[in-house]
Amino acid sequence: MGTAIDFLIDISDNMSKKLNIAQKAIKEEIIPLLDFSDSIGIRTFLSIAKSPIVINSIDLGETNRHDFTEKIDKLPIPNAGSPIGYTVKKSLEHLNEVEASRKRIILVTAGVETDGGNYEFEVEKNLKIDNVQVNIIGLGLSGFEEKTAQKTADMSHGCFCNIPLDKGDDSLAISNILQPLKDILNGKEVIPTPVAEPEPAPAPVPEVKPEPVFQEVKVEPITITAKEEEAPIINRVAAEPISEKKEEVKPEPAPAAKQPEVSVSFQPKETIIESKVEFQPTDRSQIQFQTEPDSKLASFSSFDKRADVQNINQQLAENNAQIEKLLKKNEEELKSFAIKQQESDREIAELRSAGQKAVATIEELKKLNTNANSEIDRLEKLLGEAQADIKKLTEAQNSAYAEIQRLKKIDEDVIILQDAEEISKNSRKNEMQIYEMLMKRYPGRVIWINKDEKKNMGYDFEIKFDDNSIEYYIAGKGIDQDRTFFLSKLEWEKCLKHSRNYQVYLVDKDNRIAIIDNLIGCILSGKVHPLAGKNQKVKAGNVQFSID
Repeated sequence: MGTAIDFLIDISDNMSKKLNIAQKAIKEEIIPLLDFSDSIGIRTFLSIAKSPIVINSIDLGETNRHDFTEKIDKLPIPNAGSPIGYTVKKSLEHLNEVEASRKRIILVTAGVETDGGNYEFEVEKNLKIDNVQVNIIGLGLSGFEEKTAQKTADMSHGCFCNIPLDKGDDSLAISNILQPLKDILNGKEVIPTPVAEPEPAPAPVPEVKPEPVFQEVKVEPITITAKEEEAPIINRVAAEPISEKKEEVKPEPAPAAKQPEVSVSFQPKETIIESKVEFQPTDRSQIQFQTEPDSKLASFSSFDKRADVQNINQQLAENNAQIEKLLKKNEEELKSFAIKQQESDREIAELRSAGQKAVATIEELKKLNTNANSEIDRLEKLLGEAQADIKKLTEAQNSAYAEIQRLKKIDEDVIILQDAEEISKNSRKNEMQIYEMLMKRYPGRVIWINKDEKKNMGYDFEIKFDDNSIEYYIAGKGIDQDRTFFLSKLEWEKCLKHSRNYQVYLVDKDNRIAIIDNLIGCILSGKVHPLAGKNQKVKAGNVQFSID
């Protein structure tokens, strides 16, 4: 059954500086890949005073490369609002009625909805009815609009190609950006890649330094053996027995002093150092000398003994200085560790508090979700009741319509057209309203043929390009409650001659304007019928049309 592709092109104010980029991208990258044996259409859209206007530049059906390219080249200058949601909805409704193996929308937009619509919602709702693939060419989208476009394309298995404005003149960059859409047009399936949720950052783990290890330093007491009459010394020094010969007696060096045994404990506010051995100067009266009957005693001078004791004390002083330095360093490290621990505890407390708030928020959202589901159930129930009422009213309306048709058959009157004076009055009023709308859409380019006096030229307005060539011939017509309008012979001939750029603007009794962009195309597609919906007396030379 082929493919149906509906191009939706934004011509709102959002596209004022971006339309040329869109035209370049479509002509260079998209048109060469289109199969014109498929059903292809173009809709341009804008809104004036929150009233959406969708123009079928090419009706969904068969067309050719020349006509399609010409329509892209002659896209009107962007103006007014952007009813994206409304346009997508209308396109989806139309595609749902089309028989095709593949149905696609290619939306070209700057992405800012101005009329309160939501095209993401329309696409999601339509997926329950028909699989219409939505592909979006964005022009400089960012933030919320970019996320909405990406989500909409993903849910319909389409693609989202966002062209930065600074790449508008870079053909290679545009080609690379549009590659996913080109793959789809070439028959390659696109599988959307889910966006991974970022994992929460782990809570900071405080750095824990190993506790300092302290070595116990022991100093053993020393016993000095000497004669009572020798000079006093500070500490006791042990001496080895030597020979009785006193000549050439050399005292052996004193043994190396061992480190004093020290146990150290740390508290947050004070440092306590306990030493098992204290070295204090010893009075001469407290020095004990050992004597053995058969031993040979060493004989030292008082000077040598004092020198040995001084060496020991000096060594002890150096050891104490090293211990003090080590203790000070350890104390600083412990203080630094305590500060970091406090900071870590504070951060953990903050994270715990944030986690509790997040849990509370989640619970609140769950509660709101439950309430929302209850409200949805209630509304669905009301909707079901309303649909039942509508069904009853429809049946009653059909019954009344059947009765009216029966009565018409019995006594069918000939409907006489309005007199010429009233028609002329309404025609002038309609043309004034159409002229005001055209001036908003095509400022400075509108020519009102009948502004000063009625002229029979086969149309009522001209839209000119800057080079004074004519872009559109426009006929303004009133449409009655039976959706019927007329063209004069001259207007019909003009329409046949300029079928591609002859437009008809229709004004109903409520002053609403409908636009027929291509009358011949609408007739071929069955949207407009060249016949009357009921018996009427028509003036000679007029052609009558009815709209579905």
